[in-house]
Amino acid sequence: MVESTGRQTIAGYAAASIQLYSRLWADLEILSDQLAATTDQSPDVIELRLEMFRLELVVLLDNCDSARWRSMLNPEHRLVLRATLEDLLATLAVPLDALGRAVVFQAQNRVFDAVLSRCAESVDVAEHSPSPTANVHVRHALDRPRIVGVDDTGPALRSAQAFSQIADCLPV
Repeated sequence: MVESTGRQTIAGYAAASIQLYSRLWADLEILSDQLAATTDQSPDVIELRLEMFRLELVVLLDNCDSARWRSMLNPEHRLVLRATLEDLLATLAVPLDALGRAVVFQAQNRVFDAVLSRCAESVDVAEHSPSPTANVHVRHALDRPRIVGVDDTGPALRSAQAFSQIADCLPV
């Protein structure tokens, strides 16, 4: 019974992480679109979007240390989440004039890598799951290409649909 609860906890954490990362991905996608349309967007709008995103990361980092999150997350999950958020914040800690789509794509890569990491953790859970289809679906998601060519004018690296497809493959 304890083993089943542990699998459910890990799968629940992975699903919640993927939801959080999906939201962060969408915010980064909006920022990328605004950077692509620089002639239509004033630098103030882009700067405001970037500052709002950075503030969201700082608030999430503060929450990682809160008593509530300490009670909800085991220490390893909390530290992994914290490291991911710190990495995102560091990636986006550039002056506005140095912010380009390549920087946003790099941040999106970090988010996607975090999602893949959660899926890899779920594969370990699925290995011991009574549902063989969960294992197959998670492995299929992990086998997808991770890196797509990046340049400052290219399309977004991955679509947000990838997150929902990955979330669908988590063991229940």
